[in-house]
Amino acid sequence: MRVLSRAAFGVLILSLCGAAAPVSASDSPAPANACPYDVAVTVDLGRQSLTIPQSALLEGADDVDGYELRPDHRRLVLEIVGRRGEVWLAPMTKLVRGKRCQGIFLGRPVQAAARSD
Repeated sequence: MRVLSRAAFGVLILSLCGAAAPVSASDSPAPANACPYDVAVTVDLGRQSLTIPQSALLEGADDVDGYELRPDHRRLVLEIVGRRGEVWLAPMTKLVRGKRCQGIFLGRPVQAAARSD
């Protein structure tokens, strides 16, 4: 009985001090089978920043905000072609978790070709 009262006293003290309750797996907002890599990637291109969704990186060539994206999955390089012909190269890291969960993260892009005026 005495051990139980010490435990109850400890819980009371922790709750009065504002300590948070332990978090369980069922408290997470995302479903258990959600892919943690399914996030948009933001890269800085000179003075502009570009947010690229995972679907554009995984599927192939796509236009995002006027920039043409050309991912090369064999070499793991993303080629970004700007509105005025500028070309940036960004290294890609592909993460795979199971059969249906995959994502690509990008390194810092380097300008490979200046604009053609």
